[in-house]
Amino acid sequence: MLRFKKEALLALLNDLADNTFVHLVHDDGVYIMCLEQPVGSRTIVYAEGCNPHIDADHDETSRNLVGGDDFGEPLITAGDLKANLQGTQFGIAITVSETQFIVDGW
Repeated sequence: MLRFKKEALLALLNDLADNTFVHLVHDDGVYIMCLEQPVGSRTIVYAEGCNPHIDADHDETSRNLVGGDDFGEPLITAGDLKANLQGTQFGIAITVSETQFIVDGW
C-alpha cells in the first residue's frame, strides 16, 4: 500500500483548479504530480519509502508496491483529492492492483 502525507499533498493542491487531474507515476520512485504544472516547477509528492532522494531502497520498495513497469496514470481530480483529505488524519493510502487504484484515507 502506498502512503502519501496529507501536508505534502495539500502543498501540491494549493495552486490547482478542482477539475485538474493529479497523476500517479512510477519511474524513479513512486509519486503524485500534476502534469499541468510547468516543467521545472512541478510539485512532486513521493510515497513513503519511494523517494530516490532520501530512501536508499526506493527501487526495491517501489517494485514491491507497484510492480516493475514504469507508468503514469491519471488518478483523481484535485477537488476530489482535497475532499478525501478533509476526513483524514495522516493522508491517503493507495492500493494498487492489476486493474485498479483504490484511494482511501489514512
